[in-house]
Amino acid sequence: MDDLASYNGKILRLNPNGTTPDDQAGGSPLYSLAYRSPKGFDWDPATGVLWIVDAVDGDDARISAVVAAAGSRTRGVTKTTLRLPSDSRPSSIAAYRGDRLPSLQHSLLVASAEGRHLLRIRLDPADATRVLGVDRLLQNRIGAVRAVTMGPDGAVYLAGDGAIHRLIP
Repeated sequence: MDDLASYNGKILRLNPNGTTPDDQAGGSPLYSLAYRSPKGFDWDPATGVLWIVDAVDGDDARISAVVAAAGSRTRGVTKTTLRLPSDSRPSSIAAYRGDRLPSLQHSLLVASAEGRHLLRIRLDPADATRVLGVDRLLQNRIGAVRAVTMGPDGAVYLAGDGAIHRLIP
């Protein structure tokens, strides 16, 4: 994880054509470091925060908020780290950015196949990296939740065992 010559355990920042952005630190695509087993990430375009969910060890998992450091040509800086409930074993993450489900605004959604639920991480509207609380949604109601994403229609989509679910009001 600490070997800068290896991309293992790291998040890279690249241009659409695969080159390193001009403002990236040291001309390297390395943006954020020190992850054991990243399971997913989502960049919230409204806040500029990169959220990364990482399986740390055994049942331990964490979610990290990475922000661009002040000044140019620097790597992202981890501003917040939250340890997830031990039975959550995350498999993906999505920042909610729709308006169809107002109760999910300012939230992160974390899929948990083994925990058979969707975690909602409530964020402070005044500080997008401050966690206000964690709620379990859909506990044992749809089975394993393997992936979560936002659709272009503003709905939340969940992938489970043999089914795709769409959350709408």
